[in-house]
Order: sequence, then structure tokens, then C-alpha cells
Amino acid sequence: MFTCEVCGKVSQRRRSRTKSGQMLGIDYSTRFCSKDCGYIGRAKRVISPNGHVHSSGYIRVDLGGGKKRYKHQIVMEEILGRPLRPGENVHHKDGNRANWTPTNLELWSKMQPPGQRVIDKVAFGIEILRLYPEFARSAGVALVEHGG
Repeated sequence: MFTCEVCGKVSQRRRSRTKSGQMLGIDYSTRFCSKDCGYIGRAKRVISPNGHVHSSGYIRVDLGGGKKRYKHQIVMEEILGRPLRPGENVHHKDGNRANWTPTNLELWSKMQPPGQRVIDKVAFGIEILRLYPEFARSAGVALVEHGG
């Protein structure tokens, strides 16, 4: 016997059968008394601030209203004080996708220059310095703009 998680009705557990009809053991995974209670019960997901492990291995947070985000992206945006830009992604230093602690996260950029000429690389370097001045300053580099 078990108690339905939705309506509280006490029901008898089902027995499993093979295709030939032979009786097997009792199904102890039963949580709901009917399909209707099953639909209701599975729809009631607890919205947790720390989320749940998604099939990709990342922690996914339900924000309500059908919106979902990955926890490591939310944490990185809090660290940066801004939303992630197109071409940016978050890297887990230890390779553990479920570890979203700030010390384990790095901001990565997928941007790359289209050419390999030196002038193109210099222009790309200047573009990166303008785009990420806070990282340049933390490395002891500052881009000085000259009027021209």
C-alpha cells in the first residue's frame, strides 16, 4: 500500500508483469494513484534558488513563468555587474559543471580576429582592451586614447 502524493488516497501498489503475463515483483516507485494525479504531481516542481542538475550536467534554475537559466551564467553576471555579451561564455576551471562557485568560474570570449595579418591582430587587441577595460586594468594595462 502507498499514499498518493497529490490527493492522499491510499492505494495498492501495482505488480509488474512480463510481456507473456508472468507476475514479477511489486512496483515500489509508484507515487500517484492515477494518471491525473501523476500529471498534477509532476507539474508541481519546487522552484529552488540553487536549481537542479540538468541533463547537460549544469545547474539550471527555474525563474518562474517558464523562464530558466543556468546558475553559472547568473553567478558570472553578478560578478561582472552586467549581462553576458554575445560571444562570451563561462568556463568551469575544475571541469565540474555543477560547481558554480565564483572562484571556479572564468569569463571566456569566443571572439577571434578573422585574419592573421599583424595589423588585424593589433586592431583586435585594441578592440578587446576597449571591450574589457576592467580586465586590462587588473593586468596592469590601460588603453590611453589620443585625440586625433
